[in-house]
Amino acid sequence: MRSRRKRNFAALLAMLLLLCGCTSLKSIQEDSVREDLPQIDPEAGTTRSITATLYYRLSNEPYLVAIRHSLTVRSNESAEDAIVRTLLSGVPPLAENVSNAFSDGTEALEIARDGSILYVTLSEEYLDDSALREVKEESSQLLAREEITEAEYNARIAAAKEALYADRRAGLYAIVNSITAYAPEIRVMLLVNRKGTAAERLRYDELGIEDMGGAVSSLLEPMEFQEDVLATPASIVECILRHMKAGELDEIYGLFAEMESGEGQKPAYAEFEAALNAVGRVTDYAVYDYTVGQNANYASVEAEIELTDGESHARRIIRTRLQLKNEGEIYRVGYYAFLDALGEKA
Repeated sequence: MRSRRKRNFAALLAMLLLLCGCTSLKSIQEDSVREDLPQIDPEAGTTRSITATLYYRLSNEPYLVAIRHSLTVRSNESAEDAIVRTLLSGVPPLAENVSNAFSDGTEALEIARDGSILYVTLSEEYLDDSALREVKEESSQLLAREEITEAEYNARIAAAKEALYADRRAGLYAIVNSITAYAPEIRVMLLVNRKGTAAERLRYDELGIEDMGGAVSSLLEPMEFQEDVLATPASIVECILRHMKAGELDEIYGLFAEMESGEGQKPAYAEFEAALNAVGRVTDYAVYDYTVGQNANYASVEAEIELTDGESHARRIIRTRLQLKNEGEIYRVGYYAFLDALGEKA
């Protein structure tokens, strides 16, 4: 009898322990803290390819050139990460006059999306102003030796500042347009990690932007696609006429088509320069609308040009149409057709 009681007691004890164990496990499960986990991108962890339109700079000009790219999106990044990484990597230009829009060494330190805004933080190299400082130092020495006037000094500094601002704007617009062309619902907010500080918003005056588009703050706002910075047939003609007016023929040689239908190849630079000098100096101009052919291989731009020869005789060419050829991702002006439009034969 006592042996049976011991067995019953042992069985009861085992049952109680089992119940206690289950209760304990349940208590731990109920008392545990549940943390919300970040949403997982279904594409995360895989390498994939995307096709995107990236924007590069028309070298030394305030315009951007659109180039289609096939990009590899790595397993640890988003499509936006891949786009910015490719832009900053200094991919060799796919056409003459097309170049990377960023200073050497510029890096993307962080790319983060919050709702419809993509925050892109660049390294301090984006704000590199060493070229401006060099011009200031050199010009100050020339002024001190009275080799240039104060007016020339001021002009040099103003030109160097505008070149610096143009470089910064090119990088800004390259990122904004490349991201928003791929994802139109996104606006881009550019920040810079200044030396010794955290990421900060840029001021409009650091970019040489005077028209802030109605913004009440002096700080850069999130931006949408910028249409007016694209290298269109009209902007290519504007570049050519602007440089001709400044006497900078070496800046426009690459903006003329290499081959021209029915005429042949563009001449070497020496002949090119002599022919344009013979035409006369552009003293005034206006660029109007442009049209693109059905197959987009050709375009024409309407312009009005005033030319002055070496004897100060002016002549005005009213509403002429300049012909352009789509060559290497950008439209280039036909050299022979250009001379013909200006009343000169090659």
